Amino acid sequence: MITTASLTRGALYHSSNKNIFASIKEMVTLFALNAKDTSLQRAIIAWFSVHDVVMGAVRVS
Repeated sequence: MITTASLTRGALYHSSNKNIFASIKEMVTLFALNAKDTSLQRAIIAWFSVHDVVMGAVRVS
């Protein structure tokens, strides 16, 4: 099982190489995939998918 401490360490490691939002996104996605509630998993992953599309569109325009 993934613990909060391991997620935090992972986020801190990645934040030195990428922007902080990408690190938070990875941490929350890993947490969601580890959760027992599948509706929570789907909601978080769907939110990030929509967010990625919107941010991609903003960057392109």
